[in-house]
Amino acid sequence: MTGKETIIAWVTKYALTSGILKVSGEVDHDIASDMFTWGGNDMQRNYAHGKDWHRTESDAKKRADEMRLKKIDFHRNSPTPRAM
Repeated sequence: MTGKETIIAWVTKYALTSGILKVSGEVDHDIASDMFTWGGNDMQRNYAHGKDWHRTESDAKKRADEMRLKKIDFHRNSPTPRAM
């Protein structure tokens, strides 16, 4: 596919802090088919790459859950701080 494709996407880039965002934006296949842009003007657009955006809400929810579990696992396995 070539050119720009306007779609509705679910962005999980900030899912653990702001939740999943449902936004309208563009995929420019001439630049990168795994990059999604939305909002702002040409100089101040928001970007999401690779696993940070999804074409379906169910895929976005799965990714957000993976992110959540990874964060929980990180905190369970990190050393506890010692009192000084």
